[in-house]
Amino acid sequence: MSKEYLFELHSHVAPSSNCAKLSVTQFADLFLNSQYDGVMITNHFTPQTLTRIDAPNWKKKIDQYLLPYREVWARLEGKKTVILGAEATFLDSANDYLLFGVTEELLYEVPFAYYSFEEAAELLHANGVYIVQAHPFRNKMTVKSPNLLDGIEVYNGNPRHDSRNDIAELWADKFGLVKTAGSDLHQTEDFGRGGMVFPECPQTSKELAEMIFGQKKPVRLYRGEN
Repeated sequence: MSKEYLFELHSHVAPSSNCAKLSVTQFADLFLNSQYDGVMITNHFTPQTLTRIDAPNWKKKIDQYLLPYREVWARLEGKKTVILGAEATFLDSANDYLLFGVTEELLYEVPFAYYSFEEAAELLHANGVYIVQAHPFRNKMTVKSPNLLDGIEVYNGNPRHDSRNDIAELWADKFGLVKTAGSDLHQTEDFGRGGMVFPECPQTSKELAEMIFGQKKPVRLYRGEN
């Protein structure tokens, strides 16, 4: 039987996500001795998050935003694969969007969190980033036009929210959107509740995105053991 690779695709680490309860050390330790082969860190990239970071200029602000991701990467180097992602929120709604294929360079270049969703979507797609609406059927979320999305998070494992995953899956089927899954990890009790399984081990954000959205080889959802 060929090797498969399990990745967490929705996770948060303090302090970049102020809702996260896991320090860099706690976060890294959870993955170190786990069934996961890798993790995509999707800290909140929002106007509120960025405004809260006290820095003299945009570069320094992004340096601070990326610091937990870089520290986890350093702790897990050679043991687990750590990939950059983001959970973005824009000026025109409270919706959350998981960004696949996002790069450090793009975060430094453009403050797209301060755009409307439509403006950001055009920019992100032009830069090879895929947009997945996270938990679109939670309370206070507004489902966006499927024409502006590349996928839908159809399984969100967070135990403190009703994400109505069954409705999200039906919506993805109806409009032919790519499906993703993740734990929405914020604290220890969330760990291991979701992810995706790959036939090869992606090493970068771009590689991971192409495996999911290029669909040249089969990937599958992992709905956890809880």
